[in-house]
Amino acid sequence: MTFSIKKIKKKSGYKKYREKVIENLSSLDPYEKAVLREFFIQAKNTLRLPYDHPIISGLIKKGLLKIVGNIAENSLAGMLIPIEINKEFKELITSENIDLPIIENDRLTQEQEEFLINNRPDFLPEIEHHERLFHRGWWR
Repeated sequence: MTFSIKKIKKKSGYKKYREKVIENLSSLDPYEKAVLREFFIQAKNTLRLPYDHPIISGLIKKGLLKIVGNIAENSLAGMLIPIEINKEFKELITSENIDLPIIENDRLTQEQEEFLINNRPDFLPEIEHHERLFHRGWWR
């Protein structure tokens, strides 16, 4: 094959991949949306998440999340590893497609606040407990 034919095939493969990720983004279940919301709630680009959890591994397979570290750590929530939203698709994630309430007047309504609290990923308490036990500074 010539260089130009290989390049065309590579471009069309990426285009199909991108279309599939966009399609996946429009068909997220509430649990997947909760995981993606967590990046915005915590205002972090990278979170330690259990990559062996079915929801996390599903989002990685769909191309929306990406493992960025190579050292995993065992916890009650699963094997924690640094994970980020795939930068290629981060701009496609909007408040609407992950059910993130839009803040008006610099405050959430009581209803919005309750929604966010009640719809966080179920493994977060274990991760927070793990962080308190093993990752707090010596000065605390």
